Order: sequence, then C-alpha cells, then structure tokens
Amino acid sequence: MQPRIYHLCEYAVTIEMGESIDPAINDELLRLHRYISHNPFPGFRESVPAYNTLTIFYDPGEVIIHTKGNEPACVKMQDIVSRYMKNYSVEPAHETTDIEIPVCYEKEFAPDIEWVAGHCKLSIEEIIALHTASAYRVYLIGFIPGFPYLGITDPRLEVPRKANPSLSVPAGSVALAGRQTGIYPFAIPGGWQVIGRTPCKMFDKQNPPYCFLQPGYRVKFRAISSSEFLEICEQ
Repeated sequence: MQPRIYHLCEYAVTIEMGESIDPAINDELLRLHRYISHNPFPGFRESVPAYNTLTIFYDPGEVIIHTKGNEPACVKMQDIVSRYMKNYSVEPAHETTDIEIPVCYEKEFAPDIEWVAGHCKLSIEEIIALHTASAYRVYLIGFIPGFPYLGITDPRLEVPRKANPSLSVPAGSVALAGRQTGIYPFAIPGGWQVIGRTPCKMFDKQNPPYCFLQPGYRVKFRAISSSEFLEICEQ
C-alpha cells in the first residue's frame, strides 16, 4: 500500500495508510510511531496514531535551523518523513498488553441500555453477553485525553450516535457508537449510547503516561454488580 503524506497545518504532517479500520494497518502505524519517538528529528514534538493515520507535530523553526538547504519546513518535512518510511520496519513488533476492565451494566449505570436492546432487537442480557464476549483493540486515544476508541464490536451491537447528545455523561461511562465502543474519562457532554460504567480511572494527570489505556492494547470487559462497583471505588 502506498501511503499518502500531506500537511495537516503548518506544524503537522499526516501519513495515511488506506481508508479502512484494519489491525494490520494500525500495527504498521504504531511501529512507525514508536520508531519516530525513539529516533526523533530536531524539532520533533510528538506523533499521534489513529485508525489509519499517524500525525507528526513539529517545530518549523527548529526543522529549518537544523537541516540543510533553504526550503521551507513543510518541504523539508516531506524528505524527513520519507526517510522514516524507509527505515521504520526495523522497529520490533508491538507486544500486546491485555487489560480486563470491570463494568456495571445495571440500569442506574446504563441509561441507554434499554434503548440499545430495543434498537438491536436483543435482550439486555444478550447485549451484556455480546459486549463482554469480545476482546477489543485500542485503535487510538482521542476526542478528549484518555478516551479510547475500541473495536470492532459484534455487528449485532451496531448502533447510531444519539440525535441529541447528552449534556453530561458520567466519568467511566462505557458506550457504543457504530461498530465502536469507548469509555468516557471525564463527565462531559457526549452522543454515544451508554450501556454501563467502569470504576477504573481512564486518565490521571498525576501519573505518566496519564492514559490508562494505550493504542495497541487489547481490552476485555467483565460484568460486575453495583455492589462490586462501589467496592472497587472505595479501594
């Protein structure tokens, strides 16, 4: 596959590998992400992996100062990215980290589970069984700090986003949208269908690397009772 390289803005360049959600493509981008992070160029700020893209943020002034020639930074970045694309395959494959996340699917923590069950023509028990049956890949962290995009869900769980987003979704809410599932790290407005809540903290600004989940992790949900939820919160 021939990657597409384009400038997102004057200080960021994006590498795009196809248009599909594919674990193999995501693995390649994570390998490139690690290689650049381990071998940064002058002016490198960070690289951010997503489903099928990797965006590299940089300081244009630093790039100009530390590279030869009079070309603008965006032109120099094309050459820099091309060199990384030729060499990143030496980076070892990512070792999968398996994480189990407890989730309470009881109605007080799952305001949309009845609607999801009706939309999917399944019982609530079947929704829970399907959601906890699969292991989900963390494709990216985005939207807000610590929000993991997990997929791909069983096709029987596919649901649309809400026509009218909720004004406040509690922290830890586990939700569905399309063929994705995710976890809200903060209490914020949101449009995904909430089917449960976890007591696990998704983001902690006091403890690097801050995000509980990282791209490439594999997540399995485990159903718990409301009493177990409260016990974990008290620990």
